[in-house]
Amino acid sequence: MKKNSLKQLFNFREYNINKISTVYNLYTNEALKNVILVCKKKKFEIYGRMPLVKGFLTGKYNSQSKFSNYDLRLKNLLLTRKIIIFSKNIKNLSAINSILWSLKNCNKAVLGFKNVQQI
Repeated sequence: MKKNSLKQLFNFREYNINKISTVYNLYTNEALKNVILVCKKKKFEIYGRMPLVKGFLTGKYNSQSKFSNYDLRLKNLLLTRKIIIFSKNIKNLSAINSILWSLKNCNKAVLGFKNVQQI
């Protein structure tokens, strides 16, 4: 979180802002410690982005998974490996469970899609 981000949250009302989106999922949940707590106190609507972490928290991928050369997940192989290792330790890992976990602290979950068939 950037140094003045919380200060910016306190100034949102001046601009009639009452919704915020933040990355929030099982792997990246730092927002709960600061952004989400402040937003709940201020009664902001919270949109949790990337609850599936580019598909890694769907239960479909493991250390043997292969990605096409054009897949953005190959851009940062170290992070990809870390998330796959992290996901091995999650019981009942599935897309729906990852989304439901995010919705425990967010009003809505923002999902991304790679193609029309995924919708």
